[in-house]
Parts: sequence; C-alpha cells; structure tokens
Amino acid sequence: MKPIHRDPAHLTPDERCAEIGAILAAGWRRVILSDREREKDDLAEARRLEPHCATAGDAAEEAS
Repeated sequence: MKPIHRDPAHLTPDERCAEIGAILAAGWRRVILSDREREKDDLAEARRLEPHCATAGDAAEEAS
C-alpha cells in the first residue's frame, strides 16, 4: 500500500489534488467517528442519570 503522504515536488497537479483529497477524507472520517463515539457516550450518560427519560425516548423512537 502506498503511503498517504508523498513528496509534492514529484507529483503532477492531478496527483496533488488526489493526495490532498485523501488526506482530507481521512481527517473527516476521524471527525465523524469521534462525533459518533461522543454521541454514544452522551446517550449512555443520559440513560445512567435519567433512566425514566431514556426509556421514554426509546419507546418514542421505536413507535416512529
């Protein structure tokens, strides 16, 4: 597998654009995954602190 980062001096303009796109996509994947993990943590914390609210929210979610 090629490394993500290559020497820009040896890249064509199209290769540079592809390289930049790959770097940005990798960063966004990390951001999206961390947001999902944070959301799961927040939901778990809410369920722990307010179990009656969590069960009502789960029931409403299942009904829709």
